[in-house]
Amino acid sequence: PILLVKPTGADGKPLESVAVSGRYQNTTIGETNRFEPQKDGRHRSWQLLPDEPCMITVTASGHKPQASNIWLAEGATSELEVKLEPR
Repeated sequence: PILLVKPTGADGKPLESVAVSGRYQNTTIGETNRFEPQKDGRHRSWQLLPDEPCMITVTASGHKPQASNIWLAEGATSELEVKLEPR
């Protein structure tokens, strides 16, 4: 599966210095998923495991981090828009 994460500020505008990570909730997997920044401001998952719950965390300088739980089936593509609040 592919997850595209679109981080924005509370005003809906793109943010700079954003980090997106994913951590599987099944502790026996023990992997952290990485995300690659795209030219359009979104971040694309890299080798996300299907059918496994994953906590996606988005952080940006000067903003409160936000986490979301996702679960995607094999072959799925999804987009997650995350609005970060200022600190």
